[in-house]
Amino acid sequence: MRLAGIDAPEMGHFGSKPQPYSSEAKEWLTKFVQGRRVTVHLHRMDQYSRVVATVTFGPRFALIALLMPWWRTNVSLAMVEAGFATVYDSCGAEYGGIKAKLIAAEAKAK
Repeated sequence: MRLAGIDAPEMGHFGSKPQPYSSEAKEWLTKFVQGRRVTVHLHRMDQYSRVVATVTFGPRFALIALLMPWWRTNVSLAMVEAGFATVYDSCGAEYGGIKAKLIAAEAKAK
């Protein structure tokens, strides 16, 4: 799966070397979403037959989730804010309606 709107460093695949900070980005993402119930909004397939999706999650506590159903964390945006991804700027890119937020987050992270 590809997270909508972002480009993160890739681990080595098929004999290629991993990109710098790929293991740190993967570790951060794993810890960030581990144990959470996520919502995946599918957008489309990309040129490599991966699903492009927006992934979000709500508060850990059920009561807060009931009281604040509008509060959701967008994983792509959080990853850019943390400095582990950049805005994916390519023809036909899917941003899940938050391109401006992603661009602002990237500028702030830099």
